[in-house]
Amino acid sequence: MGLVISERDLSCRYLAEHSSTGGAFSLHLAALSFELPRGMPLEALVGWGFIRPRLRVALPPSLIRSWPHFPELGHDFSLRSQDLWANHLYVYSSVGALWEAEPSTREWFEHPFDRRVRGQIATNAFRHRLGVSPRAKLPRRGRHPDGRLIAPWLDFFARWQIYELLDILQAARLVDPIVCSPNTPRVLLRLMRHYAAAERWSKRWVRWRRRDWARLALVFDWISRDRTMRTAAHFARPPILDLRGARSALVARYRIHESPLRSLLTRDLVQLGIG
Repeated sequence: MGLVISERDLSCRYLAEHSSTGGAFSLHLAALSFELPRGMPLEALVGWGFIRPRLRVALPPSLIRSWPHFPELGHDFSLRSQDLWANHLYVYSSVGALWEAEPSTREWFEHPFDRRVRGQIATNAFRHRLGVSPRAKLPRRGRHPDGRLIAPWLDFFARWQIYELLDILQAARLVDPIVCSPNTPRVLLRLMRHYAAAERWSKRWVRWRRRDWARLALVFDWISRDRTMRTAAHFARPPILDLRGARSALVARYRIHESPLRSLLTRDLVQLGIG
């Protein structure tokens, strides 16, 4: 059976997600029939260090104030010229059209964010890049004219980070689900008596899994680059059939070595149950 290629794979390395309105990453979680635990939105998980965006871009507050029904698309409204890049970034990323907005003949195999010579939208995005660590300082939420408080930034996650998030959340579990029964009060009391020990063990397990994912990220990053290249070649007009030059450029650019990569693939992905 051959590789199934979808045009959506062009954005597999950078799925746009807005903390106030959701986005492609949340849609992929929903497609897997996975719901985040109650009281743990994606923004909170980022703040707690469970997962980090690959890229976080500050949006001009003036863009959000000028957008009548933010983030609904299809409405006409006036913008300051200096906010056009952010408007284009949000719109094109939301509908998966950033490739069409910023094409490249020399680096056609790379996502617009990964190219050495970036277009105007990608250049401005990196110029307004924010820190993604849990301790990074974020801009204050702005008040939209309709009264909503809206976060003035846009996150980008890789699609493979869904596996990372599910694994970290599994590691963070304190106990198995508690079923309502005559024994429930006793179970809850026992849990509270041993909560400190359970919390220490959970935090230790999360740290171990975060360390493992720091290594696994190298594998998934390469897979996503290869997937991006194959998808771009498939949907090029005319399709690009010879990928040797593009693959060699990726190997040279990111110093990919086959032996360590094969070791990671056979050892770590099989342990995760993915390989």
